[in-house]
Amino acid sequence: MKYDEDAFNSAVEDYKKLIKAAKNQNFLIIFGVSNRQAFYSLAPLSRALHELGADASCTAINKKSEGLDALKDVWKAFEEHEKGTKDENTKALIDFIEEVDKKASGNFKKLFKIPDFILEADNNGFEGSFKLPFHAEWFNEYRMDELIQTSDILWKDVYALKKGERVGRIILTLTQ
Repeated sequence: MKYDEDAFNSAVEDYKKLIKAAKNQNFLIIFGVSNRQAFYSLAPLSRALHELGADASCTAINKKSEGLDALKDVWKAFEEHEKGTKDENTKALIDFIEEVDKKASGNFKKLFKIPDFILEADNNGFEGSFKLPFHAEWFNEYRMDELIQTSDILWKDVYALKKGERVGRIILTLTQ
């Protein structure tokens, strides 16, 4: 892959300065599937988070996400349980967690805690716990036509989709 390494490293350092208070924390980054700037900014942002000892999870959504809404409901139920609320949702969640934790040695429960920081991409940058600019200037498109051609071959010959099976493919380019 060809890219501007100096621009990439500069973006990493900029992000590290902006989020230095988030050392060893957990992040959730949400962006729209068609947001090229956000997508290509994830690489230097995730490197910066890694260097700060933080964990990052990313999710790409198409305007609205039922999965993300369900995740927020789970976080809410978990927080309610932590506050001492006992209702149908918290009981079901905690029963499930306790059952799995029998095999997971108590490590499963922590997965239900809401991330320390949530960032959501809009048209101008990442917003939320921090306000961060996009840094996609490091990325240079290189041999994209060949990449698309190769992916077509993989879908056709390797995955050999049968009649009625469908897949989606997103090609993000900065020049469109």
